[in-house]
Amino acid sequence: MRNEGLINGLPLAIKKRTDLRVSRAPNRKPAKLYALSLAVFVAIVLLSVGSYLAVFQRAGDHGASALAPPSPYILYGYTYDGAGNPIGSVDLAIVDIRTTDTEKMVSDGDGYYQFDLANLPSGYSAGDTISIVGNTTQYSGHNSTAVTGSGGKWFNVTLDVVIPEFSSVIFPIGATMVILSLVPTIRRKFRK
Repeated sequence: MRNEGLINGLPLAIKKRTDLRVSRAPNRKPAKLYALSLAVFVAIVLLSVGSYLAVFQRAGDHGASALAPPSPYILYGYTYDGAGNPIGSVDLAIVDIRTTDTEKMVSDGDGYYQFDLANLPSGYSAGDTISIVGNTTQYSGHNSTAVTGSGGKWFNVTLDVVIPEFSSVIFPIGATMVILSLVPTIRRKFRK
């Protein structure tokens, strides 16, 4: 046998392959990337489950399926003064007393308003008490009703005339009277 093809007793071809191997530290990047990917996956799953449960909880409040939005319940009517005349452009706050959810809107120029209780952040439930508070610079008032039946309810809101506070009326009137009483005195001084 010839020793030409052998180096240290190993065939030359095998020795050359082992010489090409470079010894280095193991690459930790794939492990870090795997851990990060796993953390992102777990976060997505938890968020998805939380959203899914929130949909079921909201649907449970309305007795509807999780995939269907809450059924509409429309409150509609007019805003009137004490004499029964419509009042337009009234700032309205619709409040669900049970959840304290509040939505704001403005009645139209004729005093008509329409609001779907399904648009409240927590929706609504049968039996909820809904209060509508109306305000303008001259009128203020509120009215309450219970959610009964389905579909909606005609519900007018009567507003009373706002009576200003004593101090806000007396002081301007008093100041005006003082000024008016001084006018003749001032005129006389300038005529001389």
